[in-house]
Order: sequence, then C-alpha cells, then structure tokens
Amino acid sequence: MDYQKISGQGFNLHLIEKKLTKRNIVEIRFADKIKYEDITKRYFLNEYLISITNNYPTERLLSIKTEDLYNVHLGSTIERIGNISLFVIGISFLNEKYTEKGMIDQTIKFLKEIVYNCNFNEEQFKVIKKRIIEEIKDEEESKKYKATISLKEAMDKNSPFAFRRVYLKQLNSLTLQDIKDYYQQVISESDINIYAVGDFSFTAFSKKILKNFSFPSKPKLFKNNCLIHNKFRLLSKKVMKKDKVNQSILKIGFKLKDLNLFEQEYVMPIYNEILGGGSNSKLFNEVREKHSLAYYSSSLYSPYDNVLYISSGISKENYRLTKKLISKIINDLQQGKFTEEDITSAKNNMINRFNMNRKESSFLISRQVLKQYYKAKDIDEVIKQIKKVTKKQIIDASKKIKLDTIYFLYGGESNETD
Repeated sequence: MDYQKISGQGFNLHLIEKKLTKRNIVEIRFADKIKYEDITKRYFLNEYLISITNNYPTERLLSIKTEDLYNVHLGSTIERIGNISLFVIGISFLNEKYTEKGMIDQTIKFLKEIVYNCNFNEEQFKVIKKRIIEEIKDEEESKKYKATISLKEAMDKNSPFAFRRVYLKQLNSLTLQDIKDYYQQVISESDINIYAVGDFSFTAFSKKILKNFSFPSKPKLFKNNCLIHNKFRLLSKKVMKKDKVNQSILKIGFKLKDLNLFEQEYVMPIYNEILGGGSNSKLFNEVREKHSLAYYSSSLYSPYDNVLYISSGISKENYRLTKKLISKIINDLQQGKFTEEDITSAKNNMINRFNMNRKESSFLISRQVLKQYYKAKDIDEVIKQIKKVTKKQIIDASKKIKLDTIYFLYGGESNETD
C-alpha cells in the first residue's frame, strides 16, 4: 500500500492507494479538543451540513444531485479519540473508469459545495432540531443504551468517555446564530486533515484536492490525547435501577492505572480477547455456556479512555451469582489461571481481524487517523508486536485493572420488552 502526505493551505492531505477498488473515499476531518459546551452544537452542525446547500436548498434536490453523480454516498459523523473530537464529512464515489470522464472533478466540487456553501436558514434549522429530538427519544428507549451511558456517568460524568452525543438541554437553547458562529470556529480553528483512499494517480488527485480546498486554520499538534485517570475507588460504586425490562442488564466498569504504551496497545487487547472478546472467551464460556447465567456476556476495552467494560444480559435473580462469577474470572486471570492455548487463540483472532479489515478503505483511513492522534503503528508492526506478548505481561497488565462501578438495570413484568 502506497501512502503520501502533502501539505495544503490550512490542512494536510493524506493519499492512500488501494488498487482495483471500484469506489474512492474522501473524508475531511476537523479535529479539536473535546469540550462539553460544544457537544450539541458540534453534532447539530455535523447533521446540518449534509442536509442542504445554497445550490441545493432542499434535501430532495441534494439527494437528486448525489444520484446524478452515479449514486455518491454522502455522510457525516462525530468520532472521538480520548480527548480529541473528530468532526467528519465524507463521500464515497465510483472510480471514473466505471462512470464517465470528469466525474471525479464534479464529485470533489460537490464535496466543496457541502463544506463551503452552507445554507443556514431558520426553516431547515427547525427541521434538523426536530429530527435530533426524535433521535434522542429513540435512543432513550433503548435499555442497553441507558445502561451503558448510566454506567459511564456513574464512573465519571465529567470525563469525555461519559459525554453523550447530544444534550437535550443544550439543544433546546440552541439558536441558528450559534450554529453559524460554530461553523466559523470549526473552519478556522480546527486541525484539518483530508484523507483520500482509492485507485487513482496521487499527482492528479492531489492537484484536484489542493485546487478546491483551503482553510484559514493551521495544522495543530495535539499532545496527551488519551484519558488518564487520577482517582480510583477503594470500594466500588454500586448503582441499581429498576425499569420496565424483561432482560436485566449488568454493566461493570473498570479504570486502568499506569499502563505503559506496550501494555496499552498490545497486551490489554489480548487480555480483553481472553476475558470477553468472543466465543472462546472466559466470560462467554463460563458465564453463558457453562453456568447458563447470561444471555450474553462480553468485555470491551478502550485504549484511548483507559477503561474496560463488562456487559451481561441476565435474569434479575442471577445478579449476585453472575457478579460473583465475573469477579472470580477477573481474579483467576490476575493469578495466571489461563493457558498458552488461550493466548494463542486470542492472538490469532486479533491478527485475523486485522488482516480482514486491512482490505477495507474505511479501516485504512482509521489507521492513518490513529497514527496522527494516537501514534499507532502500521498493521504489520502491530501484528509483529502482538506475537511477542507473553503470559507474564498479560498477568502484570491485568493487575492494573481497578474496579470502579457496578451498574444493574433490572425489573419488569411479563408483557414488558427491552
């Protein structure tokens, strides 16, 4: 895979070659330190920008234009890496050899239209606001979401890992002028990077991007992007909430203390794979299969947040037994009660996923993003380091896991559903 980085006016351009792919991808990523007061504005603007422009003043007209461009896929999202919030606008489009001459130019100009030719008006502002309110209502109806966000807020409501996508109180007070002002802030103050993946000439494609995009912002260098925890509980916090659910949800949150970079990048992912990463994991085999205490039981490790979560769907009468068994599994791993076969299986699972994902354009972009904000290594180097991890390193890292909060959502009658 060839890669080239080029400096543009107010941004860096990252070109990634992917031979024989039918679709090219271009993403513009505006990065900044995450701020609680900006969360709702950031999400709102991200939704608004891809809805209408001055030349396409209705969502229908914008949709027709994407169809005219051979079904261009236009999208936006907000991502987070530790303390960094990434505001993403992107398009996926057919390689010109499958369409007609000049389509790459037209598509890039369309993306330029989305970014620069914003149509801010009160009518569309109300449409987006109503849409987001409905999204919030749908989200709140999900008991799994409620349990997940409630656990994080119980652990540390002021930490970025506990921030919601949008806050209703902020949304209700938001004005069109707020969005206009925030748009100018994003354009002029962000660390801006454009990523392009596809089967194209680097020279020709870069000229098209450099010709159409420039920003007043200057590239920034963010440091200390991972979340570091300074407070650890001597006694875990327990939160129990009754709700209208058939299947109770047990969520357990852990904070990680003093991991070194090798443990963070390579050892803990293997530990997580052994603990609850799949059908060969301890949680799956012990909690679900052997003891039949859970409908599902898995773990999730976030290296950028230095946290680990365990999630289990259980019957409420199995709460104490499940909690006790999970605690035993954690302690057993700390005492080295797992085999070399467990380690090999975990490593192979991880390596297989990397080898499968490295064929995906979106994954190639995400790795470049992680290199910039998290100092991630090339996939071949990651695989090489994974293979080096020893049982002793896994045991040592497991002892740096500190139990923080246990959250249990339970209750419900027979006619109630999740």
